[in-house]
Amino acid sequence: MLANTIVLNATRAPVTAATIFQSDTAELTRFLTPELKEGRNVLKISDVSGAIHPDSPRLSGAPDGVRVVDVVCHKKAAGEDPSIEVGAIMKRGKALYAEREVRRQQVILLDDAARMKMRQISPELAGGEGILEFVERYGQRKLALQRALQNLDEEIGALERKLVARKGDASALIIATVVADRDVKVSLKLTYLVSGVTWRPFYDLHATTVDGQPCDDISMRYCATIVQCTGEDWNEATVTLSTTDAQAQRQLSVPVLRPLKMGVADGRVPANSVGALLGQSPAAPMLETSGPATAATTAPPLVQTSSAVQGSISASHVPRSPFAPLEHSDLDSRRRNPLEFVRQMSISRRMNVPSPPSPSPPPPHPPAPGPAPTPGSPVTALPLQTPVHSVSSLANTPSRSALSVAYRIDGDVTIPSDGEEHQLTVALLKFKTKLSYTCVPRQSPNVYIVSKVENISKYDLLPGTVNVYMNDSFVMKTSIKFISVNEAFDCVLGVDTSINVTYRQDEKTAHGPRHNFADPQKTTTRTMVTTIINRHNHDIPELIVRESIPLSSEEDKVNVILRKPAGLASAKDGQIILDRVETDDGQTVHAKVRWTEVLDGNGGEKDGLFEWIHAIPAGKKVSFEAQWDVKSPSEARWAEQTVYVKSS
Repeated sequence: MLANTIVLNATRAPVTAATIFQSDTAELTRFLTPELKEGRNVLKISDVSGAIHPDSPRLSGAPDGVRVVDVVCHKKAAGEDPSIEVGAIMKRGKALYAEREVRRQQVILLDDAARMKMRQISPELAGGEGILEFVERYGQRKLALQRALQNLDEEIGALERKLVARKGDASALIIATVVADRDVKVSLKLTYLVSGVTWRPFYDLHATTVDGQPCDDISMRYCATIVQCTGEDWNEATVTLSTTDAQAQRQLSVPVLRPLKMGVADGRVPANSVGALLGQSPAAPMLETSGPATAATTAPPLVQTSSAVQGSISASHVPRSPFAPLEHSDLDSRRRNPLEFVRQMSISRRMNVPSPPSPSPPPPHPPAPGPAPTPGSPVTALPLQTPVHSVSSLANTPSRSALSVAYRIDGDVTIPSDGEEHQLTVALLKFKTKLSYTCVPRQSPNVYIVSKVENISKYDLLPGTVNVYMNDSFVMKTSIKFISVNEAFDCVLGVDTSINVTYRQDEKTAHGPRHNFADPQKTTTRTMVTTIINRHNHDIPELIVRESIPLSSEEDKVNVILRKPAGLASAKDGQIILDRVETDDGQTVHAKVRWTEVLDGNGGEKDGLFEWIHAIPAGKKVSFEAQWDVKSPSEARWAEQTVYVKSS
């Protein structure tokens, strides 16, 4: 019995749902409604994304009496015909190109006829009515031809831009065998995985001020940037963003536990260790010497120049339309990959450069977000990103499972296969924050407005870039790490330019007497004075001033003794003591001082990092003083060094 063949075009069954994973992969869903005959039916579904995973197509939703017995995915080779859409564009373009050539020939013939006519006219008849009428008719026909040529050029250019703008191709074919026990019209759900789709989160944090003072209420727009080059446009589809790595899930397995045995250690580095492979010794702390005699040096950045821009472009090259008749030298390129050949010809015509001999590589993936800044570190204001396409939507409550979190975007979303960045709003979040002001005068004279935000929403905040806006004006760009629900994080809102900071260092050295059986010693007293002036017309409720005391070095026989803040040397991590600070009117007030919080094993007493916490009244000046003695051999030339520790 012969099978009933049903040909379906995927473009007539648009994508209804797309779930995008964090692995350059998405799952697409569309519904097919074939009319089946009793017995064996073969469904040929054409114009499916060429980026499809061949083993992923699934047909489901068959009613009783209907069975899907086989599904095969066929990806067209480079020499096969392009998709129906591309083929239609090519056919239309060739027709327009042929018409344009005819119009050009008409212009040439019209000019030749006019010259012949003028040579046949005698001088005494040159000003007659017949001549004037001929000139008028010639002008009208010439203008009509010029307008027609202009319209043809515009239409051909639009088709070329459409070909160039389209990323990916819809060249795959899915063949499914379905057996039915009766004639029936069914609705089948087709799902499959495709490559060429990425999404990454980013955030717009909006803060406001009242009478020049930041408010405690802030809002955050949770956004996602989506790029797709599948060759299939998503028109009014339901989009879900998943934190699952689809590639990792497909290759996931429980690690195998290997047996162990004891052996004698001989000090050799295992052959498979990273250090042995790279020829490196164990890493030592990175030190940077600070002081007036040491200049910081920075290695110049490495710059790579693309080989594509190193060659010269011939000015005599004449660009050619992809719809023009092919020369013999172009036939092999056309056969290898017709769609890529069309794109190269289109780009060549627009840029007036020769078409490249081989297809160019696909665009790179969007860069991963940078590391989050550590509290108190200087923050650099960056320019806004290149404008991207924006789609505004809101998401439902995230769907959680043991493996991932998924965010379903409310409303239908349209994302063409153009390789451009499209922005979607996932959610609008409201937060209550605690504001503080932080400065690190040893490193920078700036005072940073820091907002401590608690994530009380239902959304986990994934690592990503944060664009900070104050009163709807862009301030700076920063980033966050993964923030789970109910977890707090610090976000710098900007620099307060109305708080002035000065930092002064004094040093005095006294040499001890010489002894017969001991090296002479010297004591250097270093004093650091930080002066803060609040030029606001409102009080600063909490200002954090951070300072560091250098650590002693037993190896170099250098001992450091903390004198001020008084009592801090005997305090433990987390203990707050009161320190006497001076104001501009000569009064002495008490400020809180403590060792900094220990985060991931860094900070606190063991690293010599401490901070004052104090309110600064409007228009007032407060000075904080730190002092320590450095005892060392008289001949020793010591210097303070910055130790860089690993951050998580």
